Amino acid sequence: NLGIKDKVFLLGYKKNIYNYICRSLCVINTSLWEDPGFVMIMSAASNKIFISSDCPSGPADFIGRNEKGGYLFTNNSFGSLVETIIKFLKDDKTKIFNKTVIAKKRSNDYTFFKFFLSFSDNFLENK
Repeated sequence: NLGIKDKVFLLGYKKNIYNYICRSLCVINTSLWEDPGFVMIMSAASNKIFISSDCPSGPADFIGRNEKGGYLFTNNSFGSLVETIIKFLKDDKTKIFNKTVIAKKRSNDYTFFKFFLSFSDNFLENK
């Protein structure tokens, strides 16, 4: 009814989403609850801008309340989602690139190596 069937594709569950992320203009997360999820981290590591709901426990911590690492919209608000997508589409390429770089740097905090360092530091402290 909206005339978007040639522009929006709902594919259902996919085991490996990497190729979809790489071919996208941006990644949008509409979750009502999300930790810094793998999709957000994978998107950032793949140099893709991320638009997320400002849901509890995660996206704002990763993106930043000041939106330096992506875009946030009000949780469970369709109007805010639309405004945020329009904001993204109107932003200049340099601003979007800078957000992408910041998000990519933050994604490094979620690597196995960082986890190992944190684990080993805590383990050695408690000996």
